[in-house]
Amino acid sequence: MKRKLLRDITGRTGFRDILGKIKRFRLADNYPWLMFHVSLFTILTLVGAPWAYLMWWAAEIFVYPFIMRLRQIGEHGVASNRSSSDPRENTSTTLVSWWEALLVAPNHVNYHLEHHQFAAVPGYHLSKLHKRLAERGYYDGFDCISNGYVDVLRRAVRPDEPRSATQG
Repeated sequence: MKRKLLRDITGRTGFRDILGKIKRFRLADNYPWLMFHVSLFTILTLVGAPWAYLMWWAAEIFVYPFIMRLRQIGEHGVASNRSSSDPRENTSTTLVSWWEALLVAPNHVNYHLEHHQFAAVPGYHLSKLHKRLAERGYYDGFDCISNGYVDVLRRAVRPDEPRSATQG
């Protein structure tokens, strides 16, 4: 895991992914994406900040792969039994602070267990669903809740370490 996270933050994963996108690039399929980038670069140039366009690519190459890996670890990587059909064993939820929700898990994607169990519930209702399920004991006896992404990383590195009882 450390090796993969290091590849993400040093840009190796991002460069690999960009090269894959370039190899699969077809103008007919990617015209909207291309027009977005042309427009973004044009607008930033017109306001005197063409350098700011490079920030998009810096984030795409160095930040995005790390964030996606962190989310994936939180969603399934720390699950207690990935071969189980019970979402409480094959999926996890990460309770996040406001800044983690802003930077890592927007649109309530951190409520991944609830999404798997109740896929028809819109994302903006998943936190209410989580609270209601916790009140009714749905998570009792299951180690399926992480308290932030630092806890996710700790659980991934030391899966057998005892956990606190606060889950939800």
